[in-house]
Amino acid sequence: MANLDGVGEALLPSGLRRYVSFNSATVLVVLLVVIIACIRAFVKFPPDQVAMFAEQNRRVHSLPFLVGYSLFAAVCFLCIYATRRFTRFYYVRVAFYAMVLTGILILSVGVLLPLRSV
Repeated sequence: MANLDGVGEALLPSGLRRYVSFNSATVLVVLLVVIIACIRAFVKFPPDQVAMFAEQNRRVHSLPFLVGYSLFAAVCFLCIYATRRFTRFYYVRVAFYAMVLTGILILSVGVLLPLRSV
């Protein structure tokens, strides 16, 4: 456990850990996703760039990937919930939660809001 403590201290010093919570992570993630949604909704990109992004995201927007990723996210959220009694690494659970929540919300924004071209 000493190695994990050292890595945790390097990534997030103990002085900042008191500000880390599921609520603050949710607010930060939602704020970032709203900014990205506004960019996708209001900024117009060059047509060649939109075509390149559409080609890159073709597999990501397929039904098998969306179902698989949603199941993976559900399993991750269940793991976060199941480890709620491990208070020593609370900040690791919060970071994992923020990553999974960001992934599912960004994927939703990408599917629901296609890029606009000039």
